[in-house]
Amino acid sequence: MIGISIIIPHLDQADLLRACLDSIADQVCDTPYEVIILDGSRLKITAYEYDMDIIWISTDVHNPYVSRNLGIEACSYEYIILLDAACRLLPGYLRTALRTLQEHHIAAGRFSVVPNSDRISALVHPILYLNNQKNTMKGYGVPAGNLLVRKSLFDEIGPFDTESVSGNDISWTRLALSKGYDIQYAEDCAVTYPGHSYRTLLTKVKKFALGSRLQSGKHSTLFSQKKTWRSFAPMHPNIFSEALRYRNIQLSWWRKWWLYLLVWRVKMMYARYS
Repeated sequence: MIGISIIIPHLDQADLLRACLDSIADQVCDTPYEVIILDGSRLKITAYEYDMDIIWISTDVHNPYVSRNLGIEACSYEYIILLDAACRLLPGYLRTALRTLQEHHIAAGRFSVVPNSDRISALVHPILYLNNQKNTMKGYGVPAGNLLVRKSLFDEIGPFDTESVSGNDISWTRLALSKGYDIQYAEDCAVTYPGHSYRTLLTKVKKFALGSRLQSGKHSTLFSQKKTWRSFAPMHPNIFSEALRYRNIQLSWWRKWWLYLLVWRVKMMYARYS
């Protein structure tokens, strides 16, 4: 059935989830849509009242990929949007998503990452991650936090792997690429997303690296086998400058240098555990 199913895993982020739902409720859409929330919170949330179709599914499994698979099984419509609870949809998102999925099997939307403080360290997350324009241009995998997919693609490729809690969305989209599907970049399917603090980012990078190592062992043909010294090398200055331009970040030369060193440290953390 033609329509949109929005799938959101949720775990103890009640304020962020409410803001996400507010942004969905403000959308204007030309087709039926539903919101499926996979709630694994320790303190269960009373279902919010909105003038839209919301399906609450309680789960005790704290794995976002298990939750997404449950949501995909429960959805009523062919067009699926996978979001994180921290996402806030910008105006016009659903109309653009509908047009995009009518033309493409899979697409990655834009993340506008909002730094969590004024510190230089808060810019590391926006610089290193959630650049779907680059990911799609280079033929990389993309995260499931702002991913548009036709349900039939999951029927063909299969659900998300659930053996780890990080990196399985990247491996799934790489698998789609290996089967000949191009991932479209959907500039106007934009969400704002809160950036992680530097300490939180280091923890998440370690978890992501361990998840990627597990996936690379299972799907070695999908992962490039880089030399160890290249993994530990700093970001190329041209790529760093490109990331600054993409996020519209303007800094003095010495603050750029400090940010560059912080980015290198996170990159080495990933290389150490991947």
